[in-house]
Amino acid sequence: MHRIVQQKQNRRIGRGCPVKALFPLIGLGIAISGCATHKSVGVKYGATGNHDFAVHYMAAANASAGNAPESQQALIDSINNSLANLGKEYDDAKDAGRSLDALGAAIRQQELLIWASGNQIPGFDPNTVNDLVKSARKAALEQAQERMDRHAGESNTEKEMETVRQALGLAPNNPDFVSRYKRLKNLKERRILLRSKCRAQDQVHCDAALAQLAAILTDAKREAIVISTPVAQKEDALLTLSLTTTERETNWGMLRSGNAANEVKVYNEFKEAKKDKEGRAITRTVSANWRVYGANSSSSMAMKVEVKSLRSDRSVLFSASDQDKKVEKRTYYDWNGDHRALGYEVTRHGQNQTLPPRSRVLSDNMRSAMTSKIAKNILNKLEY
Repeated sequence: MHRIVQQKQNRRIGRGCPVKALFPLIGLGIAISGCATHKSVGVKYGATGNHDFAVHYMAAANASAGNAPESQQALIDSINNSLANLGKEYDDAKDAGRSLDALGAAIRQQELLIWASGNQIPGFDPNTVNDLVKSARKAALEQAQERMDRHAGESNTEKEMETVRQALGLAPNNPDFVSRYKRLKNLKERRILLRSKCRAQDQVHCDAALAQLAAILTDAKREAIVISTPVAQKEDALLTLSLTTTERETNWGMLRSGNAANEVKVYNEFKEAKKDKEGRAITRTVSANWRVYGANSSSSMAMKVEVKSLRSDRSVLFSASDQDKKVEKRTYYDWNGDHRALGYEVTRHGQNQTLPPRSRVLSDNMRSAMTSKIAKNILNKLEY
């Protein structure tokens, strides 16, 4: 029942009142000055079949009203509607043979009754659905057992593992379920030894990529992936990473140069344009010598990762490759003479003389992105 409902900022409830985030925690009144009342919002939710939300708002309305008889009765009616809705969900799921969904509906009824009883709302007793929950749990467990038996022994163990996980969720201490899970986990688990196959000049990048792979693959307790070490000597899979980089950098060098001339107006001491006797602006020719300098850095990288079984089949469990290239360029200009002679084709290069990022930085960024992408693909292939 303690469900946080977040609405989009542009969602409007009631009479056009925007609500950025609603926190309908039971028993907590939320002030919505000038907006729709809790009760009116609850009525709207109830009318559209969203009985869980309706209960939240009716509870807030009842709290705001100080448990007045009318507001308490509205809350009781809302709870009864929600229970009826959950009862229908239970019946529909049971009739359709979806025992796990039926169990979910039964547990939600029990939770609602526990909340209502705990908040001293009259007429609700969680014990009334104890038998229903027990019956639903038994049916869900029997269905999970039947599904496990049906998929047992199949060459593709993924389906069997899925049913075993579901059964363990219902009965985590069942010795048969635990035994089946351990057997399937041992079949699925790979103790992977990480190695690189790189040129000497690329070894720094290779070591960093392997470290990043290991960090991502072990950032949570995995079901199928364990990183082994040469000392352990228990590996049954080998991950080989190969990587090549080509890095280039140039310092500032002159790209081109030239002369420029331009006609400019002549101004007096008051910064007013001078004019001749006919009223035409007086101009003069200004000139400048200009030079444009450029510097660039670039890096191209190719990465390949292969995971190969060290068991008898020696099969390739995973293989992926990626490549990328990054180029950064910078330019600036300088000049001698009158700056007014220069046109946009020169001045657009600016005067910032900061060199572009080093090629090593470009390589680091590419390596990190590639490694992250490949690590996620490994998890999708071998873990999930």
